[in-house]
Amino acid sequence: MTGKLKIILVEDDISFAELLSQRLEEFGFLIEHYEDGASFLDLKPEGRLILLDLMLPNLDGFRVLEILRHRKDKTPVIVISARSSEEDVVKALELGAADYVFKPIRMKELIARINRLLVQETNDDGTTKPMVENDFLVTPEGERVQLTVTEARLIQLLIENPGQVFTREELIESISDKAENPKVIDVHIHNLKKKAPWLKERIRAIRALGYVYQP
Repeated sequence: MTGKLKIILVEDDISFAELLSQRLEEFGFLIEHYEDGASFLDLKPEGRLILLDLMLPNLDGFRVLEILRHRKDKTPVIVISARSSEEDVVKALELGAADYVFKPIRMKELIARINRLLVQETNDDGTTKPMVENDFLVTPEGERVQLTVTEARLIQLLIENPGQVFTREELIESISDKAENPKVIDVHIHNLKKKAPWLKERIRAIRALGYVYQP
């Protein structure tokens, strides 16, 4: 198990798709790319989220949205398109798209929108999130993992802000009462994952930025 969340990318511009896939992989996602709507629908791949272009050959993005709705597919869809008219945006949303992002893509904005949808999807299934209680990390199943005071502050901050990317500087300022090298956060994260191995799939390192907790 890789622990990475898979995103389905449906985009006919190969160069753009390769660049976007590379950037998304830098943020810790696994990308599966399809060049047209027909092949995507025929193969019915499973992913946590779909990034869908509108101007696709043979079967455009609007038609793909219609078919997904007919299939009662609940996978969140973010439309990514150079088409910026109000009519196109409204039509896509009415057909079931969860969000609409204009090209050229602003990467931080796209990541924020992806994380928001993934967190919303997780919370909507009725699951209970882990909690920190008296320096113990308590899972929904009742498992209790003893932590240091600093580890407890760190994981509580991450759990209470799912999908938010924190820099190491932001994390160390929030959890430590004294001036410390921000790189000490890497040690605390390592120790947390060692004590609670399931956190390996929940806490993701974002290259050149910091960490994000993804339920």
